[in-house]
Amino acid sequence: MNRVEATPNASMDGKNNLEFQPQRTNREDWEMDWKKTLMIGSFAAGAILFLTGRRPAGLAIAGIGVATFAAEHPEKFEELWQRMPEYIEKGSKFVDMASTFLERMGQEKGGYRNMPAAGGSRF
Repeated sequence: MNRVEATPNASMDGKNNLEFQPQRTNREDWEMDWKKTLMIGSFAAGAILFLTGRRPAGLAIAGIGVATFAAEHPEKFEELWQRMPEYIEKGSKFVDMASTFLERMGQEKGGYRNMPAAGGSRF
């Protein structure tokens, strides 16, 4: 549905009467914006809740974003679903590398906590 609004664009008809020209705005643009906002907001809120220790709430909120994404872009969601094992494998390799790095740093004298960039005191 299109909405009609008066705009500052005015024209003079032949009788010197000022007449406002209606401008049509597309509601589909607005609908896409709120759906995108819902997806991004729920993913961000879910991640924050998940990282702060509220895992059930974080997963529930992120699930809203996933459901919105699946409803809005079914073909992209299907492609993502098909590639999920690859993403999980890459993520697990990253976590393994990070844990190996932290183990090695822990074995060093002082560990990684004494490094200035990793939480050690600057003073």
